[in-house]
Amino acid sequence: MSYTTICGEMAASVQIDCANIPVGGSADRIFIINKADVDKTASTTDAAGMVTSLALKATKTAFVITGQNQSIAPEHSLVRQGSVSRYSHQVGFRAFKIDQATKNELEKLANGLFVIVTETLGDKYEIYGWDVGLRLEELTRILNDVESNGLFNGVLRTPDNLPAEPKLPRQYLNTDYATTTAEVEALL
Repeated sequence: MSYTTICGEMAASVQIDCANIPVGGSADRIFIINKADVDKTASTTDAAGMVTSLALKATKTAFVITGQNQSIAPEHSLVRQGSVSRYSHQVGFRAFKIDQATKNELEKLANGLFVIVTETLGDKYEIYGWDVGLRLEELTRILNDVESNGLFNGVLRTPDNLPAEPKLPRQYLNTDYATTTAEVEALL
C-alpha cells in the first residue's frame, strides 16, 4: 500500500476576469507593525486564508513610511527550502526624510521583525510577513546618486536565517475597500 500525500493538487481553475483586470503598482505608503504587536487571536482570517480583520494588542500602533512616484515596491517569490515550497516576501522603499530621528527608526527596522501592510493601485490591501515577519535586510544611501537623490533605499525582506513564509502575501479585506481602509487607518 502506498502512502502519498500531495499538498499541491489544484482545486479550481485560474481564469481571466475581463470585467476586473488587475491594476499593477502600489500606493506610496506602507504600514509597519511590530510583529509582536499583532493580536493574532483577535485578528480573523477566512477559510481561504484572507485576513478579514487585523487587530493590534492594547496600546500598540502601526507606523507609516510614505513615499512618492512608485517608490514603494512590494514583491514576493517562490523559494525552495529543502523539500518544502515557501515564499520570500519583500517590500522596497525610499525614505524621503534624512535626519537623525529617521536614521534611528531605520536602525530599529534592521533589528526587529515586522508585518507590513501595502495598498495596491487596484484598491486592495496585502499583508507581507504575516507568519514569519520581515526585517530590514538592505539599506543604502548614496549621496551622489541622481536617481535616488541621495535618499535611503531600503528593503524589508523575509530574513535569510529564518524559514520563509509558508504562504504568498495575504489579501486583506474587511467587508469592502472602504471598511478595510478605515480599519488600516485606525491602526495608526
